[in-house]
Amino acid sequence: MKCIAWNVRGLNKVNKKVEFRNFCRRNKAAILVVLEHKIKEGKAGKIIQKMVGNSQAIHHGYVTTQSSRFYLTRVYGMHTIADRKHLWTGLTQVTNAVTEPLVIVGDFNSILHGDDRFGGNAVMDGEVQDFKKFIETTSMIGMRCLGRIYTWTNGHIHRKIDWILTNATWVHKWEHIQGLIMEPLFSDHCADRLDPNKCYLGT
Repeated sequence: MKCIAWNVRGLNKVNKKVEFRNFCRRNKAAILVVLEHKIKEGKAGKIIQKMVGNSQAIHHGYVTTQSSRFYLTRVYGMHTIADRKHLWTGLTQVTNAVTEPLVIVGDFNSILHGDDRFGGNAVMDGEVQDFKKFIETTSMIGMRCLGRIYTWTNGHIHRKIDWILTNATWVHKWEHIQGLIMEPLFSDHCADRLDPNKCYLGT
């Protein structure tokens, strides 16, 4: 079961709708997590469903197939450290409540390490301390990903702020699974892709 999470800001524009529809047809994801689409809330579900066909747009919940069952949570983090405080609290509650394989995907709007940003100002401890504390407290694990190193750029600064995190139960069951950071195409973010039934080969 292929899952793709992608921040595709401005999906209400006609040209982006066409490109997004073509992307969905090429990749045939069973689950598609769409972030910051900028479509009015009342219309988003119907419009996205029309573009992606049978893919599921999901916020959080259990995903069950014939061969697997796991809990998926999607993340969109706010732009300031203060506004993201609630994010870490909420995610900690999720990780404490879920004992089955858990994967958290999306745009955290936060780097985790100093080398997760290239260009711009030097990384300060305050930028990463909340994310690091969350990882240490919950023992969540950043999935090894192939493909691009940075997941967002404005053309001058490059940052890794889109993440795939899993718990120990996931790793125990699917230790061989790696994510794939795809090309950004028409977005400033790369799409994150994972497939519990497939191993992406790499060095």
